[in-house]
Amino acid sequence: MTMSARIDGDCRSLTRYFQRLFEFLHETTAEDQVAPLEAVDMMALESQESYHRISHLMKPDMLINIYSLVDFWLKEICKYQRAENSLNLGHTDIKGNDDLHSYHKFLTKYAGLNLTAADVSYSRLQDLRVVRNQLIHHGGHLPDDDRLIKRISAINGIALAGSLMVIDDSFIWDVLASAKVYLCTAAQA
Repeated sequence: MTMSARIDGDCRSLTRYFQRLFEFLHETTAEDQVAPLEAVDMMALESQESYHRISHLMKPDMLINIYSLVDFWLKEICKYQRAENSLNLGHTDIKGNDDLHSYHKFLTKYAGLNLTAADVSYSRLQDLRVVRNQLIHHGGHLPDDDRLIKRISAINGIALAGSLMVIDDSFIWDVLASAKVYLCTAAQA
């Protein structure tokens, strides 16, 4: 099986998984809306709530899954290109602005792949990287950084509610499609 076919299979699996998660998200959001309000002791060391919401965890989980897919396959593509072309340096030897940029730089500048057909997808994956970093390092909240707030605010499919990022369903589907295009283009180059 080709690398491209394996990437396509992984993307199709994530699509099916996300479809199920969105169904579950709809159910849990409905449950959240009718969950009773509870008075709790604010000084307690453990939760006293009888109902614990989970809907807020699902969309970030989907984005982290997509980023993991991208990270895994880019490593594999880079390893393949290094072996196939007998390259002295690996992707970890190439410095970029971030990990995604390092992979891209390795593939385009060092391995010589033409990935211009996937430029829009690469840009969208950079959006995913920025959002994912805020999820991982700040729980989806933005620090008081005007430049970062401006960057996040400009991402189609991400809104801000105070300092909290709100992820639209369309962002998830768009970055998954972008991941497939970019990875398959790189695998087939």
